[in-house]
Amino acid sequence: MAAASQALSEPEAQSLFAKGNTAFHAGDILLARACYERAIVLDPNHGDAHFNLGATYQAHGLHHLALPHYERGVALMADPSIYLGNVLNTKMRICDWSGLDALMAQIESRVLAGQKTCPPFQIISFSGSPEVQRKAAALWVEAMPASAFQPFAPHKKKAGEKIRIAYFSADFHNHPVSYLTAEMFELHDKSQFEVHAFSNGHEQAGDPYRERIASAVNSFIDIRMMSDDAVVALARQMEIDVAVELTGLTQGGRMSVLMARAAPVQMHYLGYPATSSAPNLDYLIADEVLISKDMQRHYSEKIMYLPHCFQVSDSKRPAATPTQNQPASLMALGLPESGFVFCSFCNSYKITPKVFDSWMRILQAVPHSVLMLYADSEIAQSNLRREAEARGVDANRLIFGARVGVPDYLARLAACDLFLDTLPYNGGTTANDALWMGVPLLTMAGEIMTSRMAASLLHTLGLDELVAHSWSEYEALAIALATQPERYAAIKIQLTEARESSPLFDTAQTTRAIERGYLMALERYWQGLAPDHIFVPA
Repeated sequence: MAAASQALSEPEAQSLFAKGNTAFHAGDILLARACYERAIVLDPNHGDAHFNLGATYQAHGLHHLALPHYERGVALMADPSIYLGNVLNTKMRICDWSGLDALMAQIESRVLAGQKTCPPFQIISFSGSPEVQRKAAALWVEAMPASAFQPFAPHKKKAGEKIRIAYFSADFHNHPVSYLTAEMFELHDKSQFEVHAFSNGHEQAGDPYRERIASAVNSFIDIRMMSDDAVVALARQMEIDVAVELTGLTQGGRMSVLMARAAPVQMHYLGYPATSSAPNLDYLIADEVLISKDMQRHYSEKIMYLPHCFQVSDSKRPAATPTQNQPASLMALGLPESGFVFCSFCNSYKITPKVFDSWMRILQAVPHSVLMLYADSEIAQSNLRREAEARGVDANRLIFGARVGVPDYLARLAACDLFLDTLPYNGGTTANDALWMGVPLLTMAGEIMTSRMAASLLHTLGLDELVAHSWSEYEALAIALATQPERYAAIKIQLTEARESSPLFDTAQTTRAIERGYLMALERYWQGLAPDHIFVPA
């Protein structure tokens, strides 16, 4: 949302613009849209009104309608720096790649020059540069209000007193972070830990993930209407020992609460897979594949290294079923009864032109193969079909899966043969889901956390051979697996066996490791020591 930065030529238009802002912040998106539309009629050259009108469309997922207003607004603003990311992200969501490379380069250049240009989460979707990611986050957190709270004085828990953990999230509902963490909440050792959920999201009654998490914790606290100071005061009153931010610098995150020091030990985990650049975030939970020792310098946090994979899982998900051998199921999904099925169910904003170039070369090299994708709008699907044709691939070889419930989504995954990962922003929960359903995953590892998530999962499963380090290697591996049945069958067997024995899907084991990490971090605090890298033993 843009603020009013220029005087409107008509007093009535100015009043409408202000009324639209009030309505938008109150959640009345349709009233806000009507106000902005009328304001633009009265003053067609008001950039902020155009931009905010675009935001009303984006709030309803109408990205193709938001884009022209974003672009018009930016063109009319004296300094559009902070809004360029909205234009870029909207284009990426609908796979409109016209002028994309130049826009990406412009945003990266402005960030490195110290301009608050793009929300950090939008940056990590396209930039694999550790410098750009850290600088973008730093610019964002620097704009947050400074804390007036005093630091904690080290004090150890009394004998027999439970450790109090508070998880902060806007995503305690039907959301990928909760897909991964729900069982972790259930398996926390309640004899040793009190676990509390501080929710900043719009959880709906009856949502199965919200209900699972709420029933597993000692308290579920809605903080949406509370100020940062009030949330910090509550956490301190509850004597929270470890605060864990699960949303971070993404939509609905309350990083400002942790910056005001809600607990003596503070961490972030899963939701924002990059450095926060926040001064009061002590630790980032990771593993040695995700963040190597020589990359630690790019993270403002100290790293809490888990002994196996950084990612917790949910073993209560539906298990794999042999839908590959059921032609009726394949037909219902729009898939051919024969031919190799590649897939990638990452969000469309993770599909960059370079990634798509590679996928099209793979399809060209594997006759009768198809690529199943998730794209949540007809515009995105149309754009991807056009891009395929431009690369000499029949658009009918792209199959699009609609948004469906978790059981149907997992069953759809099991009907595919090979999951093709994205770069620089790997699949997170989607990658975990594919492997859970017995679908081999091919990834290309980059330098930093966002581009090494899938490599961590595969390493934990003992499938490092599916981690490529160049586009040519990535494509050669995909082609080999699709055209060499014996090699593919061997990988499938290896994945099936590893799925039963690997720590990746042993939720209890990972939860115990996380708890040991919390205790190790607290022990440093109790001793009056500054945070430092922690290597949690197996």
